[in-house]
Amino acid sequence: MSIPDRLFNLGKAYANSAKERIEDALAERELDASLSPGRQSGESDADALLRRAQEKINASRARARGELDGNAATETNVAPSTVQAKPVATGMWTADERAAFQTLGIAPIEDLSKVQATYQQLAGRADSRRFPDGSMEQQAAAQILERINNAYDMIRRKLDPTENRFGKLELE
Repeated sequence: MSIPDRLFNLGKAYANSAKERIEDALAERELDASLSPGRQSGESDADALLRRAQEKINASRARARGELDGNAATETNVAPSTVQAKPVATGMWTADERAAFQTLGIAPIEDLSKVQATYQQLAGRADSRRFPDGSMEQQAAAQILERINNAYDMIRRKLDPTENRFGKLELE
């Protein structure tokens, strides 16, 4: 690789990192501004983030349902798997399991592969290694990841028949 190509790649990488820092700072300001008035009493940062995310998801789903039911717009931002998910009768799930599905942001479904895909996506977004060491964002991400892991474990125990037999198997 020639020196001009190297310099170009170095400049491009620097510009991209600067852009990401600016976008992160703007997103953090927006988050701080929106958390202050909307925070409920006794609610931690992680709880507020989860609540806001759930509200956005519900609003998007409501918009998508309205567009799909009314045949209004042809283009939506909702993935087909979200729209076509087969809801299960609510009597099959306990209140804790329904709360676990709500934590993951999906409707109660029987398809373990869709639950796993959603879990992997959320766990990747809430990975505390993505944030600076010792920061508030890292602590909030760790709390969110713990909630996501607990919800996924509960759902997996219910949907995966081998989990109860082999999930806690210890080999020496």
